[in-house]
Amino acid sequence: MRAQLYDYLNKRFKSRDRKVTVYQRTCKRSNVVDALKGSVNIEPEVLMPGWLGKAVPPPVGDLRELIPCSNGLLDVRSRRCFYTPQVLVRHVFDFAYDHFGRGPTL
Repeated sequence: MRAQLYDYLNKRFKSRDRKVTVYQRTCKRSNVVDALKGSVNIEPEVLMPGWLGKAVPPPVGDLRELIPCSNGLLDVRSRRCFYTPQVLVRHVFDFAYDHFGRGPTL
């Protein structure tokens, strides 16, 4: 993550009158990394896939029945696609779920 953040911060540009100038670094990159680490705090007992927060219960009984697509989470049983930031997964398919999509032809 640190390497990706360094790359992102090094490529920050601004355009002024069609001239491109590089933003000056006003803070140390390690300070940005430390701030990001402090803002993301996940309980160690959360397993993958996980549900973050205890105020709202999960929409399904078993989170393993959700398929993470690029446009949301597909519930396998109800075939309903929804989005919530409370589901923690490590992967997402690079295609969107289309309820009216046609199956492949052989």
